[in-house]
Amino acid sequence: VKFSNCEFDRCSFTVSTFEHCNFHDCTWESIGISGTETKLFDTIITNPESFINSAYTNTNKEELKSYGAKNPSYQTFRLEESKVKLARLVLSNNERNADDKAYYESIKIYLKQSISAKISKAKYERSVNKNKLRNFISQWLGFIEGKLISFSGSINGWGGNVSRATICGVGIIVIFALIYACFSVDSKPVLGWKLSLIKSFDITLLVGYTKHATVAQTWQEQALYGANAVLGLWWYTIFVPTIINRICKVR
Repeated sequence: VKFSNCEFDRCSFTVSTFEHCNFHDCTWESIGISGTETKLFDTIITNPESFINSAYTNTNKEELKSYGAKNPSYQTFRLEESKVKLARLVLSNNERNADDKAYYESIKIYLKQSISAKISKAKYERSVNKNKLRNFISQWLGFIEGKLISFSGSINGWGGNVSRATICGVGIIVIFALIYACFSVDSKPVLGWKLSLIKSFDITLLVGYTKHATVAQTWQEQALYGANAVLGLWWYTIFVPTIINRICKVR
C-alpha cells in the first residue's frame, strides 16, 4: 500500500502493523506510537524525522490523575524511549530503501533521539529525587553530546554529503592559513600566504604537526597549533568514513 502526500492528524499507530507499505511525503501531526507495539515490515517512510517528531502523549496533569497515571515528566520520558525504539525500527526498514535521502535522515533522527531519550530519563529521575547530582551531570553531558553530534552530523549530511565535508575541511585550512599569514605570535614576523597555506595544510592533516610544533617557542604558538590539529583531527574522522561509505555503499 502506498500513502502519498496523505495527512495523518491525531492518528494512533500504537497497536498497528504495516507490511510492504510506503509513506511518501506524508504530513504527521500528534501521532500515537508504541516502541514495541507499532510494527513495520518492509515499510518505507520518506520523511522519518517529521514522523518521529510528531509522536504525541498526554501530559495534562489533571487528566493523568483521573486515569491513575504517572506525572507528565514520566509520560514524556516514556514517550522519548518509545520514539528512539521506533526511530531504530524506521532506520532498519529504510536501510533497504533506494531513497538515500530517507536513509540518511533516518540516521539523523535515530542518533538525535537516542540522546534525547537519555536526557529525558535523567530529567525524570531528578524530578523524583533519584541521584540528583548524577542525573544532573548526565543531563548536561547529554546536552553537550547532542550539540556535538548535531554539529558533526551537519558537516557531512549525516553521512551522505561528501562535498559539504570537503568544503568544511578546505575552510579550516584557509582560516588557519589566514591566521598564520595575518597575525604574529610573540612579535614574530608573519608568514607569506604560500607558507601559511602549507603550514595550515600540514597541521590540519597532521602530516607536519611535529615539524611545526617542535620549533614553536611560546605557549601561544603551541596552543594555536594544538587547536588547529584538534579541529583537523575532528574533521578527518568525519571525512574519511564519509568517503568510504559513499564508495562502498554498504548498508
